[in-house]
Amino acid sequence: MAGSVAIVTGTSSGLGWELLRRLADDGTVVVGVARSKQPDADSSRVTQVLGSVSDPETVAKAFSTAEDLGRLSTVISCAGMGVFGQPGGYSRQDIDDVLEGNLIGTILFADRAFAQFKEQGDGTIVNVMSTAAHAARPMETAYTAAKWGARGYTDALRAAAKGTKLRILGVYPGGMKTQFWANCRGMDADSSGFAEPGEIADAIVEAIKVRDTSYTTDLLLNRI
Repeated sequence: MAGSVAIVTGTSSGLGWELLRRLADDGTVVVGVARSKQPDADSSRVTQVLGSVSDPETVAKAFSTAEDLGRLSTVISCAGMGVFGQPGGYSRQDIDDVLEGNLIGTILFADRAFAQFKEQGDGTIVNVMSTAAHAARPMETAYTAAKWGARGYTDALRAAAKGTKLRILGVYPGGMKTQFWANCRGMDADSSGFAEPGEIADAIVEAIKVRDTSYTTDLLLNRI
């Protein structure tokens, strides 16, 4: 991927930040998208766009920034937040918050990428979701709905890409040691035994490497 441009969302911390670092270290120019700036980003290879991933203006700015930097090859959606609790206790704001980053932002970035990649003839779209997109949990009803929706969208997008050189990868990591758990609402989880985000990032970067005759479509990463 050296010499190409990638967009990565959710780069203020955690997995998104680890992906940004690895791609930049490998020679990729990265546009990082997040609500807050990451002060340690290498400015020679990283440009940061601030805003919500569910805001069409943020999406437009991210893609226009990438266009100014070179040929876009990869778009990785990694933003999201956790809103948890017993069914029957969610407010409308809770539902909006969990859908905006986990589903709406994913669709907006992938939809824009699909149109651009189809026109240019190739490109990779990576939607990072969660093992919650495969297993329903009682305290995660709204979160699970968002992740299952993102999984269905990703599968349908891959079906739409059949016969093209577009690659659509769905990534499903289990719990990681990130700020996600400090920022979530409705759950006090002990993340000390969770996976290291750097290890998950390494697996994703390996999976998105372009090969001649095959590519990874789904990556399920459970913690030990």
